[in-house]
Formats: sequence, C-alpha cells, structure tokens
Amino acid sequence: MEDRKPGVYLCKGCGIGEAVSVDELEAVAGEMKAPLCRQHDSLCAEDGVAMIDGIRRVSKPGCRVYVASNEIPKVRNGLGMAVLSTSKGVMCDRDAREQKVGGEIICEVW
Repeated sequence: MEDRKPGVYLCKGCGIGEAVSVDELEAVAGEMKAPLCRQHDSLCAEDGVAMIDGIRRVSKPGCRVYVASNEIPKVRNGLGMAVLSTSKGVMCDRDAREQKVGGEIICEVW
C-alpha cells in the first residue's frame, strides 16, 4: 500500500470565498500541520478536482465478506469509507458503527 498523507482543499468558488477568508483558513491548516493545502477555484463545479482517488470491491459473488458492527474496518485510517449492506439498508461505515449494525461490506472508497 502506498504511503499517503491527508490534505486540505479549500474552495474559492460558489460564493464560499466571499463568505470566509480562504487565506486565513489556509494558515490554520498550516498550523495544524496539514502536509498539503491547496486553494481551488471550483471544487464543487463540473471542472472541479476529482475527490475520489480509488474504489475497491470487497464482497464478490464467490466470497462474501460479513462483519459485525465492532469489526467494521477503517478505510485508509479513516480518510476513506466502506459501503455496507445492512438489515437497515445500504449505509457508510460511520453510520453502521453509530447504529451498531453489521452487514456485508460491498466496497471501499477513498
């Protein structure tokens, strides 16, 4: 597995740059020792930066993967998420932990 570090992306578009000081937010991210901090004009627009880096199928027809609520793995040390099919519907790993339901891990997204 490659070594990745979390980063901070600050959007200046969609009016958010007018509501808050993006430069001050960037300074705070630096104080929190974020190894990467970038400003972008349109994160939430069509020409924005792709935020999904990868997806991996976990359960397969020949090898289903089921976990209890206390065994749900953290994807990329909490920077990603797992998608589970539970008795309460399809949900992300965080919601499944909060509701204390296990299920089948469909995939991981990071």
